[in-house]
Amino acid sequence: MKLMLLMVLTGGLLMTAGISAAEPDTLIPDKIYRENIKTVLLHREGWDLSAPLIKLNSGERLALSFDDLEGGVKEYRFTIVHCNHLWEPSDLQPFEYIEGYTEDGIYEHEFSRNTVIDYTHYTAWIPNEDIRPKLSGNYLLKVWDNDAEEICFTRRFMVFEELVDIEGEVKPSARIEERKSRQKVEFSIDAGSYRIDNPYRNLFAVIVQNNCFETAIYGLQPKMIVGNKIDYSHEEGNVFDGGNEYRNFEIRDMGLPFERVEEITLGQETYTVKLAKDESRAFRVYKTMDDIDGRFKIDKSRSEFPETEAEYVYVEFSLGIPYPMADAAMYIDGSFCRPAFCDDCKMEWNLKRKLYEKTLLLKQGYYNYRYVRMPIITGEPEIGYIEGNHAETENEYTVYVYYFDISLNCEILAGVRQKNTGN
Repeated sequence: MKLMLLMVLTGGLLMTAGISAAEPDTLIPDKIYRENIKTVLLHREGWDLSAPLIKLNSGERLALSFDDLEGGVKEYRFTIVHCNHLWEPSDLQPFEYIEGYTEDGIYEHEFSRNTVIDYTHYTAWIPNEDIRPKLSGNYLLKVWDNDAEEICFTRRFMVFEELVDIEGEVKPSARIEERKSRQKVEFSIDAGSYRIDNPYRNLFAVIVQNNCFETAIYGLQPKMIVGNKIDYSHEEGNVFDGGNEYRNFEIRDMGLPFERVEEITLGQETYTVKLAKDESRAFRVYKTMDDIDGRFKIDKSRSEFPETEAEYVYVEFSLGIPYPMADAAMYIDGSFCRPAFCDDCKMEWNLKRKLYEKTLLLKQGYYNYRYVRMPIITGEPEIGYIEGNHAETENEYTVYVYYFDISLNCEILAGVRQKNTGN
């Protein structure tokens, strides 16, 4: 089992898209490089809370949207880069995996209406008439400002085929000491009539919990192969911390504090929302709570168009613990903090108040979040340190199966299976 924090090495491949030397030497998936860019969303069209996952040649599209807090109209452009299961660029030229042009513009935009902070809201769709992926697999979306010739942000998405069938089940860990705190994902692959040569070398399975690739499990090997069926029912390699149900807050109405909101004030720049102080749940009994598995949804009360009418507000987080951690850092985690465990979501210790705190500029809506401890030495996130670990926790798991097709000289995404705890 490998828990890996991944960066995509770009090299000369990315320069073919016309981006200048202002582009970083390495591109990190799901990272925003410009402070004026906020609320980057990429999901299946018509399904706001979905993963950025579509079937090849199915007619499905991904909807991309983001806000520019500098306002005005800019010439944003994008391209896509085919990657392997580790999010490293494939050894392909763009024409080998892109049908149409190798880059496209983002032309649709709207200005915010009646907001304290003005912004421009941009939208685009993938695939479209000008740019379409030819192959299944992992893709890195890159968006840049054509005027400034600088990379603005990246987002990962996946294009899959149904070449193999995947059956899976989520259950408590098989180890007695972990049965109450960890969850095991057992799955098997049925290749049917699809030929898989040397599965120990050319087949790659990745398990992702709650769409967080930074805590995904990589490097799994088949446990047993019988005919066309490949079994991955390991005793230890497929195991995740159960964690806890996500915390949440709503900031849909600046005149009406929702649960978990302690105070709302209007300052010179915009509103400030102070959330109630959070406490550790590490030793509490598990309690069932509805959540959306770490996601967030933009929304505003009494608004038909929250994408352009929602306010940007400062949200103050605080976590009360008795003392600071000299050997670890504390992070806010959720899909609004991507990549996970980045400096933008790292909390600071307030000696006077004796708590960890962080202020983030967020768009109105409904948010899931949690607190994660990151030891300095190991660099492995500890979800249970603050939140507790429970085998009963409802989590969403996705199994991605990649196959290196020698005829294409790249890894394709041969199958995907999504499974929730308890169903």
